[in-house]
Amino acid sequence: MTQADIHLARINKSTRHFKDDLVDDDNKCLKTHTLIPKAHSASWSEEWQREGRIPYGKVIGSVSKYLFYDQYFSIMEIQATTGNLLGFYVDLTTPVRKVDGEYYLTDLILDLWVFPDLSYRVLDEDEWQQAIQAGLVSKEIQNTVRKTLQRLRREIRIGKFPRDYIQS
Repeated sequence: MTQADIHLARINKSTRHFKDDLVDDDNKCLKTHTLIPKAHSASWSEEWQREGRIPYGKVIGSVSKYLFYDQYFSIMEIQATTGNLLGFYVDLTTPVRKVDGEYYLTDLILDLWVFPDLSYRVLDEDEWQQAIQAGLVSKEIQNTVRKTLQRLRREIRIGKFPRDYIQS
């Protein structure tokens, strides 16, 4: 299977590089799917269980990513090893850009965890405030992130999110 090279820059942190299995790129959304190796899955699952994101006893088996060319967020659809949906991890990011066959985006710190029942939690608000106070986030990006988060919350409440963004 073809791989997608994804570079995720992070404000005031190192860039992460992922090689995910490419599912589709229709110039609106890059979709990838990755089976999580057992060694990584166990530690990741335990961490997310402690943080209350996934139920105890559930193990992360795969991740489908949706990176958008025109949205200030990306979605990770998290599945258990049994195939059951565990939830959606939504990174507020810059829109993805494709350069020389590789994909680039910047993590804008704030995240949203959406449970399968569509209840949700905003994550990393303290880190977001620290970055603003340190002058690492422009006023323009602050406004964009605030508006995007408000829109996502509204779309979750009316049932538009994640349905209208993922093409499973």
